[in-house]
Amino acid sequence: MLPGLTRNAEINPALSGRVSVRNLTWGTDDADLVHQTVPYDVVLVADCVYWESLYAPLLDTLTV
Repeated sequence: MLPGLTRNAEINPALSGRVSVRNLTWGTDDADLVHQTVPYDVVLVADCVYWESLYAPLLDTLTV
């Protein structure tokens, strides 16, 4: 999925230079996202939680 998302962000002029596509492993302290030098305003996820047991790891990761 990431290559397709990256390509879509690259070819969309409204997003060029404003959007970054990154992998995020839930339930971990993902240093690449959490400790990056460029601040972010939004983490966008869609249709990513199918099982209730995944809610807590996602929330834990996003609230680091």
